[in-house]
Amino acid sequence: MKNSELGLIPNDWDIGILGDYIKIERGLSYKGKYLSDEGIPLINLGNILPNSKFRLEKLKFYSGDFDEKYVVNAGDIVANTDLTQDRLVLGSPIIVPSLIDNDVIIYSHHINRLSQFKLPKFYIFYNLLSERYNHMVSGYATGTTVLAISKESLYDYRIIIPPKELLFQFEEIATNIEKIKDNNLLEIEKLTKLRDTLLPKLMSGEIDVSKINCDLE
Repeated sequence: MKNSELGLIPNDWDIGILGDYIKIERGLSYKGKYLSDEGIPLINLGNILPNSKFRLEKLKFYSGDFDEKYVVNAGDIVANTDLTQDRLVLGSPIIVPSLIDNDVIIYSHHINRLSQFKLPKFYIFYNLLSERYNHMVSGYATGTTVLAISKESLYDYRIIIPPKELLFQFEEIATNIEKIKDNNLLEIEKLTKLRDTLLPKLMSGEIDVSKINCDLE
């Protein structure tokens, strides 16, 4: 082991700064008059919950013009500022889920998209879920109503860099885990829609289940 600015690390591991391994891009600054009940899905602050959870019901829809640089795809990583002063989701990253049913998805100006990775994507993602990262962004955040995190503070974040072999092994495991999580979200959404369709019919008597054999033996 050897001493580093982040404590003891294995001799063949290194310390780097996040800005050397990714690019951070701010989202679309939109006008409220272009928000509507239909249009292009717009990922915003309301979509992000603590622990990297995505809230589909808070998705907004945008009907104005936008540049292609504001387009994100399922599997992309985005991170946010916070709506309030409580810092509950400040800097929280999420992976854009497959359950957003549209060919084009954009993201708002309170969201940062991570791109041009020079380290495995999910290794970066899990670094941004760490307690140390959360503590760092809480200290750098500025603003009186909506807390904002500057690109510079994110770029300066120190990360531990294991050897390539370990990074590749980690990425393989993390990729499989994230695929399972994404598939689970899709299944939950399907079951939710099925429940919402069937329940009113059951309550009104439109569907009669009294003669269904419920013998589980």
